[in-house]
Amino acid sequence: MIRLKFILFLLIVSFFGINGQNLNFAWLTDVHVGFDKSDSVILKQIDQINQRDDIGFVVVTGDVSELGKWDQLEKASELFKKIKKRVLVIPGNHDVKWTEMGGMEFSQIFDDNKFRFDTLNYVFIGLNSGIVLRGGGGHITPEDLKWLEENLEKIPLNKEIFFFVHHPLDK
Repeated sequence: MIRLKFILFLLIVSFFGINGQNLNFAWLTDVHVGFDKSDSVILKQIDQINQRDDIGFVVVTGDVSELGKWDQLEKASELFKKIKKRVLVIPGNHDVKWTEMGGMEFSQIFDDNKFRFDTLNYVFIGLNSGIVLRGGGGHITPEDLKWLEENLEKIPLNKEIFFFVHHPLDK
C-alpha cells in the first residue's frame, strides 16, 4: 500500500434548512494536486460527489496543490470543473507559500481567494489563511479581515454563518 503524505478529506455535511428543506454539501481539503497519486484519489472523490443528487455544493478549504505551481493549480481547477455542483475554493499554505508570484496564481486561476455564498438560512464564508512566507503558518490579511467585517455586518441576525479557513483558528 502506498503511503501518501497528504490528507484527503471528504465530508458530506447535512443540515435541516428553513421550510423543511435539507441542505447537504461536500467538504474537501488537502487534495494536494501534483503529489504522487493524488489526482486518482481526487477523481474518486469527485465521482462520489457527482453520484449524489442531494449535494448542493462543494467547499474546498485549501492545499488544492502540492507546491502552488501554476500547472498544479490549473490541474486542480480542471479537476474541480468535473464536479457537477457549485464549487467554493480557498487556498491553503501549499497554494501560496512556494509560488513564483507571491500567491497571486491562486486568485488568477480561481478568480478569488475568498468566498461568500448564501443559501436557505445559511451564509458560507471562506477566507485565505495561507501565508506567502515559506514555512510560515496561517495568516489572514487586514484587507480580508475588513472584507469579512463588511460582509458580517450585512448578514441578518437570523442567518447561521459557516466560516472556513485552511488553518486551525487557535492562539
